[in-house]
Amino acid sequence: MAILNLTKNPATPEQRESGVIEIKDELKDKLNALLSFTELPDRKEIMDRVHRLSSLIYKHLTGVDKEWHLFYDHEIGAELSKADIDAILIGGEPYLMGPLELEIENYSTAVYAFYKETSVMAETEDGLPIEHVLRTHVGFVKSITSDL
Repeated sequence: MAILNLTKNPATPEQRESGVIEIKDELKDKLNALLSFTELPDRKEIMDRVHRLSSLIYKHLTGVDKEWHLFYDHEIGAELSKADIDAILIGGEPYLMGPLELEIENYSTAVYAFYKETSVMAETEDGLPIEHVLRTHVGFVKSITSDL
């Protein structure tokens, strides 16, 4: 099972062992820009980014820079199958993830990472207590819309 990482964060070693692959290096800056917001987005901005993220997936798979409205969902689905990619790992702003999840479900399965968090107490050089939160990847949560 291969899962394409469509998040800002690089896959953890545990995720890579579970089949997560990174988007091509030359597309990472564009991915990060599409997932980052510095202004309050409206519906049009959110949907534009969802469509541009689908275009980014298409470019990752084919090398072709194609506007979203110039391809069909089945084309992405076919390219994902050729690349043996079974799912797309997403995560980020909730107002973007809902529409992105619905878009991805047209041609693949959206999944979210699930982590277990543990706290470890340590001391600074000055003897002050400091808490470190360690996150360990446990698995993936399949989009609830994939079963609708």
